[in-house]
Amino acid sequence: MKQQPENVNQGNSRFRKVVMYFLLFLVSLGVYVTAAPFVHPYMIAAMKYLPAAIFVGLTVLALLMVLRNKGEKRQVIIWSALACLFPALAVTTYFTNTNRMLVEWQLGQAVDPLPLQSIPETVNSRLVARATARMFLENATGDNRVQVGKPHLALINTSAGKKLVWRAGLEGTVYYYKWFDSVTGVVSIDAGQTQQSIVQKAVGGKAFFVMGHNSPAVDTILKIRHPLSERGNTVYWQKDNGDWVFLISYWSYRPTLLGTMVPYLAGVMEFSTMGTFWSHSASDAAEEFPGAALYPTELMEIYSSAYASYHKGLWNFYVAQTDLLEVAKEARDGNSIKNQFPFYQEFKNLGLQLVMPFEPQGMGRNALERILFFDAITGEARVYVVPDGKELNSPRIAIANANNAAPDADWNHYDIEEPVLSHGAAGTFWVMKVIIHDDHNPASVFIVAVKADQPDALTAIAFKTRKELDNFMKDHQSVKTVKENIKGRESN
Repeated sequence: MKQQPENVNQGNSRFRKVVMYFLLFLVSLGVYVTAAPFVHPYMIAAMKYLPAAIFVGLTVLALLMVLRNKGEKRQVIIWSALACLFPALAVTTYFTNTNRMLVEWQLGQAVDPLPLQSIPETVNSRLVARATARMFLENATGDNRVQVGKPHLALINTSAGKKLVWRAGLEGTVYYYKWFDSVTGVVSIDAGQTQQSIVQKAVGGKAFFVMGHNSPAVDTILKIRHPLSERGNTVYWQKDNGDWVFLISYWSYRPTLLGTMVPYLAGVMEFSTMGTFWSHSASDAAEEFPGAALYPTELMEIYSSAYASYHKGLWNFYVAQTDLLEVAKEARDGNSIKNQFPFYQEFKNLGLQLVMPFEPQGMGRNALERILFFDAITGEARVYVVPDGKELNSPRIAIANANNAAPDADWNHYDIEEPVLSHGAAGTFWVMKVIIHDDHNPASVFIVAVKADQPDALTAIAFKTRKELDNFMKDHQSVKTVKENIKGRESN
């Protein structure tokens, strides 16, 4: 029998190895793709133990190196020292990730906001409550085959300039849409008008998403592509070329100097109408999608809660206990606040921001101590600290005094919603939406502005339209003039 040349046999052997490695890669990829969605929750839960796990692995490695270099005294000393150091670091990082006090201290110190010398001027007032926005969006659909998804905010460019809009995807409800949870279009309403005002309605064509944001396929792609991240906000966005996409922010964890794993916005995934996808860093997303409310409110809540107690350090919290704060979130006197801080708002020279106010910790929490601002995409933090000698009212006391704007109204039938910050020539106010107390018809009744920089009087003013509010804020009309205008209009 004729023998094959040696180089041919070697070539066949190399080819078989390449095929074997390729098949192994395909099997591993298949196992990863199949398992990733199921093990994802456990991977996230294990993130806080990651530094300790790394040091445990390094301990094992150091012990192996001691055995391997048994005859070399210098190497044995080095690796033995490391074998003692790594377990200590493992215990330390386990403690810094499981002790609540240390975790919150590290979170509070991680905020490190840039100081603001004054409260920034409010732009594009947010005057439609989320509950009312959902009703407006549902009224704008005009198709019984769809339902409105969760409303979200976006700051968009229009022919009339920038507008803050409430936006939602139209989720298909019939069986041929439910296969992939398709979204048939996107509708946007003006967040700055108390009456329903459709800014944009795109149905079908470039706005038809084969796989919607709730599709299991989209969720699986996110978990496979970013297995150590959690899902954040979803925003529907129209690009400059007219194409529609939806954006999903995702956040992960990174270690501090003490090894504490703290959350951060890791990036943004962009999905096209046909399901193709791309990943962006947070900084790139800020440039490509300016005005998209992508930074999760959950992250700001986590950081704000820790910042309130630990913004001046661990020693101050336990010993000095000066300037201890708390987030101004709960309503007083039985008023219902369905959507609470932080709120997205637009400010001059800052763009879209998340806003969180703080009050002094303890009793008598009527004063405003400081306001924290997070960029709506990157999460860059800024803070305004109320200077000594100046007094500002907190949103809690503003809510409690909102009914002074219309003392004759039947407030049992109304809800007071979303006290947002408003600052202009007329001063600083907390502006609230008064809506009908009805989950099926939460229509807007009027707007109430309560003076924040008038601690003694707590003046509350009612406005019917955005135009009235804007004129007041820009022209610095007197409170008396505004009330006379409103009274005259009501009598007509």
